[in-house]
Amino acid sequence: AVFIGLVLGGVITFGIYTANLASNRSPSPETASVTPTPTVPDTLFVLSSPEDGDIFTSPIATLSGSLKTATYLVISTDTQDYILKPAADNSFSLNLILATGANTIKFTAVSFDGKRQELTINLVYTSAKLK
Repeated sequence: AVFIGLVLGGVITFGIYTANLASNRSPSPETASVTPTPTVPDTLFVLSSPEDGDIFTSPIATLSGSLKTATYLVISTDTQDYILKPAADNSFSLNLILATGANTIKFTAVSFDGKRQELTINLVYTSAKLK
């Protein structure tokens, strides 16, 4: 029984020692892992202004940005929808009348080849004087 205990203890000690050596080694160049570069989705539109969370003291917000060629942009509010196509320079602009308080604006770009991109921002209109 003592002999079996010594053998078993030696095997366990050797296993722990080997595991510690293996974990302290730096990986060799052949086994080093390579992190893949994430792919960037094809962007159909870029919103230049305004930014999500902007606060306005005027009821008119100018939404502007750029669209890819052959893409339409649908801008939806709680009360109205707008369909825009890009200008000759691929830009877009819309003067939007904001309701008092919070305004959720949803942008949906759809290209002729069926690609789709969505973005939702929240704008706030207040007539109060901000300091």
